[in-house]
Amino acid sequence: FRWAMEREDVEFIFTIDADLSHPPRYLPNILGKLEDGADLAVGSRYAVGGGVENWPFRRRFLSRNANRFARFVTGLPVRDCTAGFNGIRVSLLRNADLGSIQSTGYAFLIELKHLLWRLAGADVIQQIWVEVLGVLDPARAARGHHGQGPAFVDAADQLVAFFHDGQIRAEVR
Repeated sequence: FRWAMEREDVEFIFTIDADLSHPPRYLPNILGKLEDGADLAVGSRYAVGGGVENWPFRRRFLSRNANRFARFVTGLPVRDCTAGFNGIRVSLLRNADLGSIQSTGYAFLIELKHLLWRLAGADVIQQIWVEVLGVLDPARAARGHHGQGPAFVDAADQLVAFFHDGQIRAEVR
């Protein structure tokens, strides 16, 4: 983010999983939302028309419920709090205290969205649907990563610690 924030000629920045499980063909849709005025556009597998391919039941279950939990704890109006497929207006990032983010992994994505939402307001967040391809490195899946197992539990622990007793949620509402 720092590189983009230091340049005057960069208006938007995009995040996408390195394994290309988020199809790049949806980038123009995310860009369109930003050009229409959104400060944050979330490519969501849970928006109307979105979905996933080749995910086992356990992964779908964990993902859906982790997002429900994140929305409950933070008050975020985003269906897909853990989505890594995002477009962000760089001017919003420049105003954010990114150094205040304490989380890692999935919890980082949630905390980043929460920080940006508090800065910009819920009315400037747009969600678009994407079809997430279930592209998994078999070795990675065998270790229990990529949305399964300990990484989600760790994210939940971080989320509870950061947003303990509803203080942050109460401030936003």
